[in-house]
Amino acid sequence: MKENIADVKFSVKDLKDFTQQATDISRTAEFRGWLKECFQVPENENLSRAAISIGFDIVQGFFQNMLHIVGDAVRQKSNDDMVSTLNVKEMDNAGLGKVRFVGAWAVSKVFKRAQKYVRDNLYTTCKDTRAQVNKNIAKIEALESTVIVPYEILSVETKYPETLNVTESRQFRTHGLIHVSDKYYEFSLELEQRRIQGLNTYMLTKHGEGLIGVMETTLLNDEQLKSIWHGIFTNVEVAVGKFYLILYN
Repeated sequence: MKENIADVKFSVKDLKDFTQQATDISRTAEFRGWLKECFQVPENENLSRAAISIGFDIVQGFFQNMLHIVGDAVRQKSNDDMVSTLNVKEMDNAGLGKVRFVGAWAVSKVFKRAQKYVRDNLYTTCKDTRAQVNKNIAKIEALESTVIVPYEILSVETKYPETLNVTESRQFRTHGLIHVSDKYYEFSLELEQRRIQGLNTYMLTKHGEGLIGVMETTLLNDEQLKSIWHGIFTNVEVAVGKFYLILYN
């Protein structure tokens, strides 16, 4: 039954009738005949109250287990349908704009952190710190030349002008918000799609506290996502693989 639950169809009326049968069946002659066979009671003798009670408990337990199986299947199907049918790219302009805004926010954090490290350690004489300074300079240059795009240029060249509005509408409150390239925005969409598919009630129930670790491993081993990410930096002569870890760890 449990293995073939996907093939079982229930209406609300069916479930109500199914539940009612758990009570009604105890009043039938067939039920009493089955109990007499189980307890080896002669046909012409009455069942004891204990036998009837045990029989009723068995039937109740059977029906309750059936309902739990059906309920679990319905809840899982509901979660699966929700996850599988939601396409991020089909969101309205406000939703798409928010994805672009959040992606730009992540870049901004990495960019500003790298700038601060360089400022604080620019004149260091420590060899290891100098190496880190050079790495952060390379990171800044890569982001500036490929990911971060001035609004004046992006508003003319972008294929998705409707996605710029969310960031621009917040400029008056938080000056200096950055805009990101279309390629990076497309990467953000793919990442958001995988987030929705991976961070949901069903996956939380399945993995519990280990869900974040599972998601991190899944994303870092996603070859399609890696390919899109590396495509952003095709013209940059830097080791871009580490940026993938830095931005989304």
